[in-house]
Amino acid sequence: LLDRRTEGVAEGRSGCQAGKTRNMVDMSNAQSETTLWTGSYATTAMASLGVLAGVVWLAVTVLGWWLCDGWLAWLIASALATVPAIVCWLVAQYRHLSLKYTLTSKLLIVEKGLLGRNRARVALLAVEDVDCQQSAMDRMFGIGKIKVLSNDRTDPTLSMAGVEDVQSVVGLLDQACTEERNRHGMVMPAAT
Repeated sequence: LLDRRTEGVAEGRSGCQAGKTRNMVDMSNAQSETTLWTGSYATTAMASLGVLAGVVWLAVTVLGWWLCDGWLAWLIASALATVPAIVCWLVAQYRHLSLKYTLTSKLLIVEKGLLGRNRARVALLAVEDVDCQQSAMDRMFGIGKIKVLSNDRTDPTLSMAGVEDVQSVVGLLDQACTEERNRHGMVMPAAT
């Protein structure tokens, strides 16, 4: 039975090519990384600002109706009151397009940016704590912010804002961290 290192030489390959063959074989034995979840900033995360913009629009429209003389002045006041709602929608769309989240069996990746990209990743083995934050409005829409604390040197705190179905994602992240620790034989100390 030939060893992979000698098989490359026996076939007349150079030592360099035999080394490449051995590395490819070793890599195929490693466990593959699978994507468990992908997401982006949920546009409904801007709902509280949208509600506030709607209240401002209603207040300005009603005040404009009482205070303005004629339809044109009222129409201008209503149009100006629409600007905050449009700005909220544009900001939500920008965040939706510029924030991407990926959870794999080994890594948590947060990508930020529309034209330029900043990619922060943390190994699941390095995750120490996962925190979920939700306002009352966030709970109504089932969204929230996930804060991951790790012993990573470059990004010890990783935040994921506007995550849909946040409770399920936190559970999936906790499960993936536990499975990765178990795969490497690591045991988390019991909470005191």
